[in-house]
Amino acid sequence: TEFAAVGGYDLTLEGTRYLGADLGRRLSASGSGVAIETTAVAFVPHPPDGLYRLPAYGLASRPGETATARPDIAPAPARILWAAAHLPDRNRSGIDARHFEMIEALAGTGAEVVVWAEHDSGARPVGQDLSATGIRWVAPPPDHRWALGERAGPDRWLRDLLGGVAWDTVVIAEPRLAGWITPQIASIAPQARAVVDLGTARFVAPGAGDAPTDAIDSVLPRLDGIDGIVVATAADARVLGAGAPGLPAFVFTALGREPTTGGGPTGDLLFIGDLFHHPNRLALEWWMDAIAAPVEAHLGRPAPLRVVGHGADAHRAEWNHPRKVDIAGWQPDLSAEFARARVLVVPLTTVTGTGGRIAAALGHGVPVVASEPAAAVLPGDLAGLIDIGEDAAELAEKIVRLMSDDDAWEAARTRITAVDFGGRRAAQATALEDWRGRLTASPGADDGPIPTRRTRRARRRRRRAS
Repeated sequence: TEFAAVGGYDLTLEGTRYLGADLGRRLSASGSGVAIETTAVAFVPHPPDGLYRLPAYGLASRPGETATARPDIAPAPARILWAAAHLPDRNRSGIDARHFEMIEALAGTGAEVVVWAEHDSGARPVGQDLSATGIRWVAPPPDHRWALGERAGPDRWLRDLLGGVAWDTVVIAEPRLAGWITPQIASIAPQARAVVDLGTARFVAPGAGDAPTDAIDSVLPRLDGIDGIVVATAADARVLGAGAPGLPAFVFTALGREPTTGGGPTGDLLFIGDLFHHPNRLALEWWMDAIAAPVEAHLGRPAPLRVVGHGADAHRAEWNHPRKVDIAGWQPDLSAEFARARVLVVPLTTVTGTGGRIAAALGHGVPVVASEPAAAVLPGDLAGLIDIGEDAAELAEKIVRLMSDDDAWEAARTRITAVDFGGRRAAQATALEDWRGRLTASPGADDGPIPTRRTRRARRRRRRAS
């Protein structure tokens, strides 16, 4: 009331954000007051290209719209909130790289995507990377109350964000967060569909099949109230389908960024991975114990594996084996690493990860030698592009061949560069948006909505009533 008395105007009274934005500019120019709510997360809409003012008072519209700018004539883009523990850094890990790809895929279909992070660790440079692609992000500053066991900091920011925008979908980047975020969605943004990305939750030995594991069993209780899941491989979809039948699942494969020229006949052996992820540490120990020596013996010279990744610096003293490993540590530009690499080596001993680093190498035209567990996270056609070893001896043999035989290396590279990765990315993005759209579709949609937690509960109530 006081604000209105001094000439202020509540922009939310306008029927569309375009009218509100236009009127806000006019009020500001005339010296009238404009309210800013400082205790909540707010979005200041930037006028889209083609927005113009009609001569009549207060009207703004896109070309081709009526003067009333009715939202049903120009439907608003889908609004998607991505909730994660931290902003995804595509140079940090394969998991982060895949998340970045998925965010870009969602935004590339025309959706408005906002990334919210539980913590702001390293947010500024990573946020700049997101901003460069046109994606907005929110990362709360550190709050001393977190140390007291309270969630007041991240909870408040997320609640404000959930309540301030009519979200169509909320994607939760990992199951650990689902336990406390899903109830917030249900109470504050019940119209939004909740989706959890599980990546590859399996930690199994090769040949173990698709039987549920302890890791899967620990995930299933966190999926209560979820409308859909995204996984990295078809095998994950089958395993989770057995544990949570009827829960819609989408397989999102890591395909890397737009490819650039990489790899060269005089390059290095390269390993990329987050060394705080235990399976990556085991992979390097296997390399040092059983693979490095036969590679050196067959080549007649040392061929140290260049180790790039978050946490690698912590192992410098422990892995002081210059003939076997060259600890490069975390590198901000992986494109430079791929440019100097001849072969990417992925000697994982368990099925884990999302294939993000393999996909990135393939996108750069770098041949890959991987163990069977590492190849298991790739779809069959992409797995056919890499050399797979069943044991240490076969891995060493394939590495030596690509390091010493230029014709074999060129043949492997030619197979890789013949793949239309850009077309695959575009097709996958379209399929993901179609799947997401069906989750949010009304019951009268042409193809019918995918059953969600709401429709499944309604069916159970009808069955009980009958």
